[in-house]
Amino acid sequence: MGEDYGIWIDQRLAILVRLDGDERGVETIESGVERRSRLSGGARSRSPFGPQEIADEWRQDRRRSRQRERFFLRLLDRVRRAGSIDLVGPGETKVEFRKFLRKARGAVPRLVGFGTVGKLTTPQLKALLTRRLQTH
Repeated sequence: MGEDYGIWIDQRLAILVRLDGDERGVETIESGVERRSRLSGGARSRSPFGPQEIADEWRQDRRRSRQRERFFLRLLDRVRRAGSIDLVGPGETKVEFRKFLRKARGAVPRLVGFGTVGKLTTPQLKALLTRRLQTH
């Protein structure tokens, strides 16, 4: 339980900075979540000025939702035994992961920090998350 993690997360990946005493490590976990794209197929509209295709966005959204959940499960499995985590990122994925942690069953690390942080280089991110973890 001595390890603490700083996590930078967006829809494509999570970068984990592990802090265990003086030892630090960085790990990247790819999300595997598809990007939004134009759907092929569908049907042409019957009205002359209607949309050219009626796409099945529901299926794509469901598939992406399942992919996101698998990503969150992989991430949780990696940090489940941590003492605490500091969660940051640029967009809504960090908010969704925080909700996921609140609903998760079993032991879940304590969330000690949460904030908005844009894209940084790995050394910058490692330094930022290390500072944030050391202040908690």
